Amino acid sequence: MSGTAGALVPGGRNRALRRAVAVFGASLVLTACNAGPSAAPVAVTQESAPARVAPTPVLTASGVGKQDFAAPLKLVASSGTLTSAVVTGPRGVLAGAVSPAGWTSTQTLVPAAEYRVAAQVRDLAGTEHALSLTTRTTAATRQLSALLTPGDDAVVGVG
Repeated sequence: MSGTAGALVPGGRNRALRRAVAVFGASLVLTACNAGPSAAPVAVTQESAPARVAPTPVLTASGVGKQDFAAPLKLVASSGTLTSAVVTGPRGVLAGAVSPAGWTSTQTLVPAAEYRVAAQVRDLAGTEHALSLTTRTTAATRQLSALLTPGDDAVVGVG
């Protein structure tokens, strides 16, 4: 096998491959030595960091699914800022106000009622998100009832 070009020699090394690597390495060294002031400038670029993705905001209501009807409804946005909210219940749109802490109702809630929320939340990157949720108020623990008599079409009077 000793007369064949590119043949393996004892010891596992390929002489032709070793020579090619040596020639290639020497040419790189010589090319680097020839680079002087007249050589073309080399552009160096820096890869920019991947864009930071803001977490998706989450809208939550006080009461975690069961809002106490005797307390104001409060809405809070995590990973963002609540910019507006429209809350609709059995009496129509529920009055409330947005503050840095979130949104708080300024009107009395109805017991055992469903309230639907449509809100706008701005995430940490400044993108607006339309979020919604539904919550229910607790039932009243005591109820007042009245019975009026006489009823319809009843005849009453003296004599």
